[in-house]
Amino acid sequence: MNDINIPKPPEGPKKNGEQPIDFKQALGERREALEATLKRAEGLDKTGVDEVTGEKLDSVVERLQLAVAMIKNLEERP
Repeated sequence: MNDINIPKPPEGPKKNGEQPIDFKQALGERREALEATLKRAEGLDKTGVDEVTGEKLDSVVERLQLAVAMIKNLEERP
């Protein structure tokens, strides 16, 4: 996989007193949510289709697995 240059967020408070985003924490939260969705999706009948997109569920599971793997890769970076 090619290395992706991800810029570091600016340090210090943002305008309106907002704190900068902790990207590692945000990635962890997103990964946990995707893993929970993946766990539910893996328990479904893979021959069905997604009610919203019409996509086969086995394709949805594959994309969820890829998303989780990509986030884990980003979390491991310094």
